[in-house]
Amino acid sequence: MIPGFDISHYQDLNTTTRKVDFSLAIEQGAKFVIVRTSGNVTKDEDFDDYWRDASGKLLRGSYHFFEYRNGIMKSVVEQVEAYKKFLGDDIGELPQAMDFERPNNQWPELPNRDVCLSWIYDFIRRLKKPLLYTNLDTILHKLWPIPDWLKEIPLWVAQYGVLKPRNDGWNTWTFWQFTSTGNGPKWGAESLGVDLDYFNGTEADLMALAGKPVVTKDLTISSEDYAKLAETVDQLYTAVSKVLLPISNTMLQIVDNIKE
Repeated sequence: MIPGFDISHYQDLNTTTRKVDFSLAIEQGAKFVIVRTSGNVTKDEDFDDYWRDASGKLLRGSYHFFEYRNGIMKSVVEQVEAYKKFLGDDIGELPQAMDFERPNNQWPELPNRDVCLSWIYDFIRRLKKPLLYTNLDTILHKLWPIPDWLKEIPLWVAQYGVLKPRNDGWNTWTFWQFTSTGNGPKWGAESLGVDLDYFNGTEADLMALAGKPVVTKDLTISSEDYAKLAETVDQLYTAVSKVLLPISNTMLQIVDNIKE
C-alpha cells in the first residue's frame, strides 16, 4: 500500500502565511495528496495554494464535498459544473472524487437509496476520471445493493480503527482513508490532525492510475561492454593474486615450521 493524505482549508489555521509544507509530507513517505476543491458551489479557500504548491511534488487528486441539505443545496449539475470550473484545465493526475456522506450527526439523514444513487450518477458521469468517496454506513444503508454501474467507479472508503477496510459491493477498494487524526504538523499541516490514506497497490500501479509511464532501466549489456567487464575482472583477479599468494606461502611456511 502506498501512503498519502487528503487536505482542505481545515489544515490551514490562517495564523501564518504558510499553508501546507509538502516536503514534510514527502518525508513521511507520501506519494499523493487529495485536495478539497469545493463544496456545494463554493471553492475551498485554500485550494489554489495547495494545488499549486503540490504540483510536481506529489501526485494530486481532488474532491468535491456534495451538499445535500434542503435550502442550501444547489442542483447536482450546478455543483459538478462549479467543481470542474474551479479545477480548470489542470485537473491533476489522480481521479476527481465525489465526497458523498453524512459528515456527522448534526447533519440531516441522507435521503432514500433511489435519490442518493440518482445524485451520484448525475454527478460522476460528468467527470473525466471519477472516484467515489464514502463510508461503510452510507454504502450499507443508503446505496445497497450497489448497482453495476457504480461498481465500475473506483472506491475511496473511509474506515477507521481496522487493519483492512471493507469494500462491500465493490471487488476492491482503491483508496482508504484510515484515520482522521494523523499528526498534522508532522505531515506539514498547521492543524493538529490530518486525514491519512493508502492507495491499494504498488507505486507502479499508482503511476498507472495517474496516467504516467513507469520508467524502467534497460539492464541489457552489450557484447563489447561484457568483454570490457571480463577484462577488468581478470585484471582485478591478477592484482589480488599477486598480493595474496606471497601471504599464503608465508602462512604455509609458518605452519610447517610449527609442525617441525
